Amino acid sequence: MDNNKSKQESKTNVDDQAVINSILTQLRHIKRTAYIPITQESNKIFSPHSKFGGFPYLRNSEDWPMCPNCDNHMQLFLQLNLEDIPVNKDKGLIQLFYCTNDDPLCEADCEAFFPFSESTVCRRISIDQISFQIEPVIKELLDGLR
Repeated sequence: MDNNKSKQESKTNVDDQAVINSILTQLRHIKRTAYIPITQESNKIFSPHSKFGGFPYLRNSEDWPMCPNCDNHMQLFLQLNLEDIPVNKDKGLIQLFYCTNDDPLCEADCEAFFPFSESTVCRRISIDQISFQIEPVIKELLDGLR
């Protein structure tokens, strides 16, 4: 009797694995490679390096996005230099800015959790020269990780 139970469990495991393999085969065309960033603390400097937080690369004095709700500069959440990506080399930067001001509460007031909110900016820009530097209008700047 135990032998029959063992055979049944073995058949179920084989059937389950066949279903899993079938699903993986069907999903293969949408598979994407993911990369885990290796970071270290970094000085807050204006630069074109890939980073989380800190100062962004700026093309000119007007280039740091301002929140229309609080009139402060938005936090740089991510700056990705496309030349740092392991495959599909390209040039330029992807920058993601988000207003974290809590007085007024820009995230709620501007509904920052919805696409195309006024208190968020996601853009791709070119690196033309050394970064412009300005004194930011911001309560607290996120620490930089590079």
